[in-house]
Amino acid sequence: MTTNPISGVTNPIVADATAPGMSAAGGKPDAAPSRVAANSVDSGEVSHAQTLLNAINTMAQNIPSVDQQRVEQIRTAIEQGKLPVNAQNIAQRLMEIEAQLTATSG
Repeated sequence: MTTNPISGVTNPIVADATAPGMSAAGGKPDAAPSRVAANSVDSGEVSHAQTLLNAINTMAQNIPSVDQQRVEQIRTAIEQGKLPVNAQNIAQRLMEIEAQLTATSG
């Protein structure tokens, strides 16, 4: 792996002197790289990727679906003045959502 000195991002694809199968001298391949080490790294990466995919799938399944018909009913009611809009309440709720997003991302 190498780390970009500008962005600080580590690239696991690019080999460096610390990668399995590489010599400490200049990052050149060892004379006889170990296939066992390479296979264990590959299976570890696949396992990690599978774990991430499973987590994403679980989160996607927990996202509530949008009832477009209900959205249209509410939109029509607002346009016709049948559903009062409380700007103060909307602003308060938006600030609460912003606070939650800031707390989880920071």
